[in-house]
Amino acid sequence: MQGNLTEVRQLSLLDTRFTFYVDESKTKLFCTASGSTPFIVLKDKLIEFLQNNFPGAIIDELLLRECVVSRSEKPRRVGVSKVPTKPQDEKLILLAKPFSLEQKSGLRFLDNIEPEREVARLIPAKEGEDGFDVFGQIIKADPPKKIAIQTGPNIEVRQEQNYASYYSKKFGYLFFDQKLIDIREELLIEGGVTQAIGNIRFNNVVRIKGDVGVGFIVKGDRGVFIEGDIYRDSEIFSSQGSVIVKGSCSLAKLAAFEKIQIKKVHRSTLKASEIVVEEESLSSELNAISTVTCKRVIGGYVCAAKQIEIGEVGAEGGAETVLEIVSDYEHKKKISETLKKISLLSRSAKLIKMQLGPYEFRNPKDLPEALQAKINTLKQKLSQVEDALGILKHDLNQLISEQKEIFGQITIKRKIGQNTVFRFGDQELKFFEEKIGPVVAKLSDGKIIS
Repeated sequence: MQGNLTEVRQLSLLDTRFTFYVDESKTKLFCTASGSTPFIVLKDKLIEFLQNNFPGAIIDELLLRECVVSRSEKPRRVGVSKVPTKPQDEKLILLAKPFSLEQKSGLRFLDNIEPEREVARLIPAKEGEDGFDVFGQIIKADPPKKIAIQTGPNIEVRQEQNYASYYSKKFGYLFFDQKLIDIREELLIEGGVTQAIGNIRFNNVVRIKGDVGVGFIVKGDRGVFIEGDIYRDSEIFSSQGSVIVKGSCSLAKLAAFEKIQIKKVHRSTLKASEIVVEEESLSSELNAISTVTCKRVIGGYVCAAKQIEIGEVGAEGGAETVLEIVSDYEHKKKISETLKKISLLSRSAKLIKMQLGPYEFRNPKDLPEALQAKINTLKQKLSQVEDALGILKHDLNQLISEQKEIFGQITIKRKIGQNTVFRFGDQELKFFEEKIGPVVAKLSDGKIIS
């Protein structure tokens, strides 16, 4: 497309008249020719004229010849000048997926960033090369565009040979809003955890302003803070921090490296270094490496190595409530797991013996051939199970012998209800009737004193 053309020069050679035009950018040269003189006769003079008048034009002799031969009254392009080259704009290339709090569906693809991970590269701008018009006048190249990117406190910029690298200094997610790039250490969920959010697995702190719905997993390596309630079948974990819940939980699992603090617990399992239940634990399992503190416990199991401190425990006619002090929670866990395995294998041995029935002590050779193979197989299985049981019982005795002395204590401030059991190692103290506190129990010379 020619666009608007401007007449700039005329030339007469013999009987041929030339008119020259340029486009708006003055980078294209056009020509019309009228007359009958052959091109070969006009060529030298014509080229000389063009070089003197249009020093910036690169003349295409084939197109010029075609213009003369055709005697076209319509301007035809015969030359062009060198146009400026486009600059290379400054560009930021993201090497990690950024997360926007406004796009919560992105939680399914949350990119957990670790320290020393390269998250972006800034490619520097490159100047374009100047050009010139058909008259030889310089046309300046457009300046490259630069981007104004600020770096947050958790980004370190390192200058490489041909670009700048952006490295993370913290655990978190990549935040980028076209103006600022940073690593955010806290993942804030304004509402609750619902289907729109999905499960959360984050390598730093998770803060949830609402509830955790049914059946969701929330993992915040360095802490989980929940301002609402936790509903059934949900699992909350913090491998290096605490789990703090302002509301309650029901039929859920909570585990933390440091502390669990919650208002109420119902038929749930809690494991942490320290557990604080502000109001009530109902039919739940609380396991703490250090201490458990609770206002009221009804039913369930409470275990700690240093101290269990409860306001009221048990209830009249209620389910059994067990409070246990152990020397080492992890050691106690190994003993419990070994006991479970022994129980399962003992049940298997009993079932095999029931299948054998009266044939358990008979010689298979005295039996019909049809039964011999089956009886031999069952006896072989029974032998394997009994061998495994022997090994487990040996391991159990070893674990029991390695138990450390128990120093912790149980403190009940106000009242102990019926069916409450205090347990210190292999010693138990059961309360069949209500007792008014305060009561402090501990192990002394192998016996429970209170």
